Amino acid sequence: LFLLLTAIYLLSYSGAFHAIDEVSVTAMTESLVKQGRVSTDQIWWSQDWTPSQGRVGPDGHLYSKKGVGSALLGAPFYWLSLRLPEVGAVRALMLANALVTALTGWLVYAIVLRLGYRWLVAVLTGLAYGLGSMAWPYAKYFFSEPLIALGLMLALWGLLAYPQQCRVWYVLLAGAGLGMSLLAKVANVVVWPMFLAYGAWVAFHRQKKGPAHGIRSLATFALAFLFPLMAAGLAVVAYNVARSGQPFDLGYAADETFSTPLWYGLAGFLISPGKSLFLYSPVLLASLFGIPALLRRDMPTALLCLSVVVAYPLLYGRWFM
Repeated sequence: LFLLLTAIYLLSYSGAFHAIDEVSVTAMTESLVKQGRVSTDQIWWSQDWTPSQGRVGPDGHLYSKKGVGSALLGAPFYWLSLRLPEVGAVRALMLANALVTALTGWLVYAIVLRLGYRWLVAVLTGLAYGLGSMAWPYAKYFFSEPLIALGLMLALWGLLAYPQQCRVWYVLLAGAGLGMSLLAKVANVVVWPMFLAYGAWVAFHRQKKGPAHGIRSLATFALAFLFPLMAAGLAVVAYNVARSGQPFDLGYAADETFSTPLWYGLAGFLISPGKSLFLYSPVLLASLFGIPALLRRDMPTALLCLSVVVAYPLLYGRWFM
Protein backbone atom coordinates (compact mmCIF):
# COMPACT_ATOMS: atom_id res chain seq x y z
CA LEU A 1 0.00 0.00 0.00
CA PHE A 2 2.81 2.39 0.90
CA LEU A 3 4.71 1.64 -2.31
CA LEU A 4 1.58 1.89 -4.46
CA LEU A 5 0.64 5.29 -3.04
CA THR A 6 4.22 6.53 -3.37
CA ALA A 7 4.31 5.43 -7.03
CA ILE A 8 1.05 7.23 -7.82
CA TYR A 9 2.18 10.39 -6.03
CA LEU A 10 5.40 10.36 -8.04
CA LEU A 11 3.36 10.17 -11.24
CA SER A 12 1.57 13.38 -10.25
CA TYR A 13 4.67 14.98 -8.69
CA SER A 14 5.44 18.49 -9.94
CA GLY A 15 8.79 19.38 -8.36
CA ALA A 16 8.07 23.12 -8.40
CA PHE A 17 6.72 25.83 -6.09
CA HIS A 18 2.97 26.39 -6.05
CA ALA A 19 2.58 29.08 -3.36
CA ILE A 20 4.56 31.62 -1.37
CA ASP A 21 4.05 29.47 1.74
CA GLU A 22 6.30 26.81 0.23
CA VAL A 23 8.96 29.40 -0.57
CA SER A 24 8.93 30.59 3.05
CA VAL A 25 9.35 27.08 4.47
CA THR A 26 12.04 26.26 1.89
CA ALA A 27 14.02 29.34 2.95
CA MET A 28 13.80 28.17 6.56
CA THR A 29 14.93 24.68 5.53
CA GLU A 30 17.91 26.10 3.61
CA SER A 31 19.01 28.20 6.59
CA LEU A 32 18.62 25.23 8.91
CA VAL A 33 20.81 22.97 6.78
CA LYS A 34 23.47 25.51 5.75
CA GLN A 35 23.70 27.73 8.84
CA GLY A 36 21.96 25.92 11.69
CA ARG A 37 19.46 28.80 11.91
CA VAL A 38 15.73 29.12 11.23
CA SER A 39 15.79 32.62 9.73
CA THR A 40 14.49 33.37 6.22
CA ASP A 41 16.57 36.38 5.14
CA GLN A 42 16.54 35.04 1.55
CA ILE A 43 12.92 36.18 1.10
CA TRP A 44 13.02 39.77 2.34
CA TRP A 45 11.22 40.64 -0.89
CA SER A 46 8.11 38.81 0.37
CA GLN A 47 7.64 41.38 3.13
CA ASP A 48 5.94 43.63 0.58
CA TRP A 49 3.21 41.05 0.10
CA THR A 50 -0.08 41.23 2.00
CA PRO A 51 -0.14 39.40 4.29
CA SER A 52 3.62 39.16 4.67
CA GLN A 53 5.31 35.82 5.21
CA GLY A 54 7.49 36.76 8.13
CA ARG A 55 8.56 39.15 10.83
CA VAL A 56 11.86 40.76 11.73
CA GLY A 57 13.16 39.28 14.96
CA PRO A 58 15.04 41.01 17.80
CA ASP A 59 18.34 40.01 16.15
CA GLY A 60 17.48 41.79 12.91
CA HIS A 61 16.91 38.60 10.91
CA LEU A 62 13.67 37.73 9.13
CA TYR A 63 11.67 34.78 10.47
CA SER A 64 8.78 32.88 8.89
CA LYS A 65 5.40 32.69 10.59
CA LYS A 66 5.21 29.05 9.44
CA GLY A 67 5.89 26.20 11.82
CA VAL A 68 9.35 24.73 12.04
CA GLY A 69 8.08 21.16 11.60
CA SER A 70 8.07 21.19 7.80
CA ALA A 71 11.60 22.62 7.76
CA LEU A 72 12.76 19.76 9.99
CA LEU A 73 11.03 17.31 7.66
CA GLY A 74 12.61 18.86 4.58
CA ALA A 75 16.13 19.16 6.02
CA PRO A 76 17.30 15.63 5.03
CA PHE A 77 15.94 16.11 1.49
CA TYR A 78 17.66 19.49 1.17
CA TRP A 79 20.91 18.05 2.55
CA LEU A 80 20.72 15.26 -0.02
CA SER A 81 20.18 17.77 -2.84
CA LEU A 82 23.47 19.46 -1.91
CA ARG A 83 25.24 16.13 -2.47
CA LEU A 84 23.33 15.50 -5.70
CA PRO A 85 23.27 18.90 -7.42
CA GLU A 86 21.64 17.52 -10.55
CA VAL A 87 18.51 16.83 -8.49
CA GLY A 88 17.87 20.40 -7.34
CA ALA A 89 16.80 21.55 -3.90
CA VAL A 90 13.16 22.31 -4.70
CA ARG A 91 12.70 19.04 -6.57
CA ALA A 92 14.09 17.14 -3.60
CA LEU A 93 11.93 18.97 -1.06
CA MET A 94 8.77 18.27 -3.05
CA LEU A 95 9.36 14.55 -2.56
CA ALA A 96 8.97 14.83 1.20
CA ASN A 97 5.19 15.04 1.43
CA ALA A 98 4.70 12.30 -1.18
CA LEU A 99 6.44 9.89 1.20
CA VAL A 100 4.71 11.39 4.26
CA THR A 101 1.25 11.01 2.70
CA ALA A 102 1.95 7.44 1.55
CA LEU A 103 3.05 6.61 5.10
CA THR A 104 -0.13 8.20 6.45
CA GLY A 105 -2.18 6.02 4.10
CA TRP A 106 -0.43 2.98 5.54
CA LEU A 107 -1.20 4.21 9.06
CA VAL A 108 -4.88 4.54 8.13
CA TYR A 109 -4.72 0.90 7.02
CA ALA A 110 -3.00 -0.11 10.28
CA ILE A 111 -5.55 1.78 12.39
CA VAL A 112 -8.50 0.09 10.69
CA LEU A 113 -6.87 -3.29 11.40
CA ARG A 114 -6.43 -2.28 15.04
CA LEU A 115 -10.14 -1.49 15.19
CA GLY A 116 -10.85 -5.12 14.31
CA TYR A 117 -11.88 -4.82 10.67
CA ARG A 118 -10.82 -7.25 7.92
CA TRP A 119 -7.63 -6.58 5.93
CA LEU A 120 -9.60 -5.83 2.76
CA VAL A 121 -11.57 -3.14 4.55
CA ALA A 122 -8.30 -1.70 5.85
CA VAL A 123 -6.71 -1.66 2.38
CA LEU A 124 -9.74 -0.01 0.77
CA THR A 125 -9.89 2.59 3.53
CA GLY A 126 -6.19 3.39 3.11
CA LEU A 127 -6.70 3.76 -0.64
CA ALA A 128 -9.80 5.90 -0.09
CA TYR A 129 -7.74 8.23 2.03
CA GLY A 130 -4.72 8.25 -0.26
CA LEU A 131 -6.55 8.53 -3.59
CA GLY A 132 -10.06 9.73 -2.80
CA SER A 133 -9.38 12.76 -0.61
CA MET A 134 -7.41 16.00 -0.61
CA ALA A 135 -4.45 13.98 0.64
CA TRP A 136 -3.46 13.26 -2.98
CA PRO A 137 -3.10 16.86 -4.24
CA TYR A 138 -1.52 17.90 -0.94
CA ALA A 139 1.11 15.19 -1.46
CA LYS A 140 2.74 17.34 -4.16
CA TYR A 141 2.82 20.55 -2.11
CA PHE A 142 5.37 21.49 0.55
CA PHE A 143 2.65 22.52 3.00
CA SER A 144 2.41 21.47 6.64
CA GLU A 145 -0.93 19.63 6.37
CA PRO A 146 0.50 16.23 5.29
CA LEU A 147 2.88 16.27 8.26
CA ILE A 148 -0.03 17.19 10.56
CA ALA A 149 -2.10 14.30 9.21
CA LEU A 150 0.82 11.91 9.77
CA GLY A 151 1.25 13.14 13.34
CA LEU A 152 -2.43 12.73 14.24
CA MET A 153 -2.64 9.27 12.65
CA LEU A 154 0.54 8.22 14.48
CA ALA A 155 -0.97 9.42 17.76
CA LEU A 156 -4.16 7.44 17.19
CA TRP A 157 -2.30 4.32 16.06
CA GLY A 158 -0.01 4.37 19.08
CA LEU A 159 -2.86 4.73 21.55
CA LEU A 160 -4.84 1.98 19.83
CA ALA A 161 -1.86 -0.39 19.78
CA TYR A 162 -0.89 0.05 23.43
CA PRO A 163 -3.78 -1.89 25.01
CA GLN A 164 -3.16 -4.78 22.62
CA GLN A 165 0.63 -4.89 23.01
CA CYS A 166 1.21 -3.09 26.33
CA ARG A 167 4.56 -1.71 25.19
CA VAL A 168 5.41 1.79 26.28
CA TRP A 169 7.08 2.74 23.00
CA TYR A 170 3.63 2.82 21.38
CA VAL A 171 2.68 5.55 23.83
CA LEU A 172 5.94 7.38 23.13
CA LEU A 173 5.13 7.29 19.40
CA ALA A 174 1.65 8.64 20.12
CA GLY A 175 3.10 11.56 22.04
CA ALA A 176 5.68 12.13 19.30
CA GLY A 177 2.87 12.27 16.74
CA LEU A 178 1.06 14.98 18.68
CA GLY A 179 4.33 16.83 19.19
CA MET A 180 4.95 16.62 15.44
CA SER A 181 1.56 18.21 14.76
CA LEU A 182 2.43 21.12 17.08
CA LEU A 183 5.79 21.74 15.42
CA ALA A 184 4.06 21.73 12.03
CA LYS A 185 1.41 24.23 13.08
CA VAL A 186 0.67 25.55 16.56
CA ALA A 187 -3.09 25.62 15.88
CA ASN A 188 -3.12 21.83 16.27
CA VAL A 189 -2.97 22.25 20.01
CA VAL A 190 -6.76 22.56 19.70
CA VAL A 191 -7.02 18.75 19.43
CA TRP A 192 -4.58 17.95 22.23
CA PRO A 193 -7.28 17.88 24.97
CA MET A 194 -9.19 15.20 23.04
CA PHE A 195 -6.10 13.02 22.67
CA LEU A 196 -5.11 13.56 26.30
CA ALA A 197 -8.58 12.49 27.44
CA TYR A 198 -8.44 9.45 25.16
CA GLY A 199 -4.94 8.62 26.39
CA ALA A 200 -6.16 8.75 30.00
CA TRP A 201 -9.01 6.40 29.08
CA VAL A 202 -6.55 3.99 27.41
CA ALA A 203 -4.26 4.03 30.46
CA PHE A 204 -7.00 3.32 32.98
CA HIS A 205 -8.76 0.85 30.70
CA ARG A 206 -5.54 -1.14 30.44
CA GLN A 207 -5.09 -0.79 34.20
CA LYS A 208 -8.26 -2.82 34.75
CA LYS A 209 -6.92 -5.74 32.70
CA GLY A 210 -4.77 -7.15 35.47
CA PRO A 211 -3.01 -6.50 38.80
CA ALA A 212 0.41 -6.17 37.18
CA HIS A 213 -0.38 -2.70 35.91
CA GLY A 214 -0.29 -0.45 38.94
CA ILE A 215 0.70 3.11 39.75
CA ARG A 216 4.18 2.62 38.35
CA SER A 217 2.77 1.51 35.00
CA LEU A 218 0.45 4.51 34.87
CA ALA A 219 3.35 6.85 35.68
CA THR A 220 5.43 5.31 32.89
CA PHE A 221 2.51 5.69 30.48
CA ALA A 222 2.02 9.35 31.43
CA LEU A 223 5.74 10.15 31.18
CA ALA A 224 6.08 8.48 27.78
CA PHE A 225 3.00 10.28 26.44
CA LEU A 226 3.69 13.73 27.87
CA PHE A 227 7.47 13.97 27.38
CA PRO A 228 7.29 14.49 23.57
CA LEU A 229 4.50 17.03 24.07
CA MET A 230 6.58 19.05 26.53
CA ALA A 231 9.64 18.83 24.28
CA ALA A 232 7.64 20.07 21.29
CA GLY A 233 6.13 22.86 23.38
CA LEU A 234 9.54 24.04 24.54
CA ALA A 235 10.83 23.95 20.95
CA VAL A 236 7.93 26.15 19.82
CA VAL A 237 8.56 28.59 22.68
CA ALA A 238 12.25 28.81 21.76
CA TYR A 239 11.31 29.41 18.12
CA ASN A 240 8.84 32.13 19.13
CA VAL A 241 11.46 33.89 21.26
CA ALA A 242 13.88 33.85 18.32
CA ARG A 243 11.45 35.33 15.83
CA SER A 244 9.52 37.77 18.01
CA GLY A 245 11.20 38.00 21.41
CA GLN A 246 8.01 36.73 23.07
CA PRO A 247 7.39 33.08 24.05
CA PHE A 248 3.77 33.04 22.86
CA ASP A 249 3.94 35.40 19.89
CA LEU A 250 3.49 33.27 16.75
CA GLY A 251 4.71 35.88 14.29
CA TYR A 252 1.37 36.73 12.72
CA ALA A 253 0.33 40.30 11.96
CA ALA A 254 -2.16 42.17 14.12
CA ASP A 255 -4.86 42.01 11.44
CA GLU A 256 -4.58 38.22 11.00
CA THR A 257 -7.31 37.27 13.44
CA PHE A 258 -10.24 34.92 14.02
CA SER A 259 -12.85 37.46 12.98
CA THR A 260 -15.06 35.78 10.36
CA PRO A 261 -18.63 34.96 11.51
CA LEU A 262 -18.65 31.26 12.38
CA TRP A 263 -21.74 30.43 10.31
CA TYR A 264 -20.10 31.98 7.25
CA GLY A 265 -16.87 30.04 7.68
CA LEU A 266 -18.65 26.74 8.31
CA ALA A 267 -20.84 27.22 5.25
CA GLY A 268 -17.70 27.81 3.21
CA PHE A 269 -15.99 24.68 4.47
CA LEU A 270 -19.00 22.38 4.22
CA ILE A 271 -21.28 23.42 1.34
CA SER A 272 -19.69 26.17 -0.79
CA PRO A 273 -18.52 25.37 -4.34
CA GLY A 274 -15.13 26.91 -3.58
CA LYS A 275 -14.05 25.09 -0.42
CA SER A 276 -16.59 22.37 0.42
CA LEU A 277 -14.91 19.45 2.15
CA PHE A 278 -17.44 17.04 0.64
CA LEU A 279 -17.05 18.44 -2.88
CA TYR A 280 -13.28 18.00 -2.90
CA SER A 281 -13.29 14.74 -0.89
CA PRO A 282 -16.65 13.15 -1.81
CA VAL A 283 -15.64 9.82 -0.27
CA LEU A 284 -16.26 11.50 3.09
CA LEU A 285 -20.00 11.35 2.39
CA ALA A 286 -19.72 7.60 2.98
CA SER A 287 -18.23 8.24 6.42
CA LEU A 288 -21.49 9.86 7.52
CA PHE A 289 -23.12 6.41 7.21
CA GLY A 290 -20.19 4.64 8.86
CA ILE A 291 -20.07 6.77 12.00
CA PRO A 292 -22.95 4.97 13.79
CA ALA A 293 -21.29 1.61 13.14
CA LEU A 294 -17.97 2.83 14.54
CA LEU A 295 -19.76 4.22 17.61
CA ARG A 296 -21.21 0.76 18.25
CA ARG A 297 -17.86 -0.98 17.71
CA ASP A 298 -15.56 1.37 19.67
CA MET A 299 -17.31 4.37 21.18
CA PRO A 300 -14.25 6.03 22.83
CA THR A 301 -12.25 5.94 19.58
CA ALA A 302 -15.24 7.12 17.56
CA LEU A 303 -15.81 10.03 19.95
CA LEU A 304 -12.13 11.01 19.70
CA CYS A 305 -12.27 11.03 15.90
CA LEU A 306 -15.54 12.96 15.81
CA SER A 307 -14.30 15.57 18.28
CA VAL A 308 -11.15 16.13 16.18
CA VAL A 309 -13.21 16.41 12.99
CA VAL A 310 -15.51 18.97 14.64
CA ALA A 311 -12.72 20.99 16.28
CA TYR A 312 -10.92 22.05 13.09
CA PRO A 313 -13.88 23.63 11.24
CA LEU A 314 -14.92 25.41 14.44
CA LEU A 315 -11.41 26.84 14.74
CA TYR A 316 -10.67 27.72 11.11
CA GLY A 317 -14.23 28.76 10.34
CA ARG A 318 -13.46 32.04 12.11
CA TRP A 319 -10.09 32.71 10.42
CA PHE A 320 -10.07 36.07 8.65
CA MET A 321 -9.24 34.64 5.19
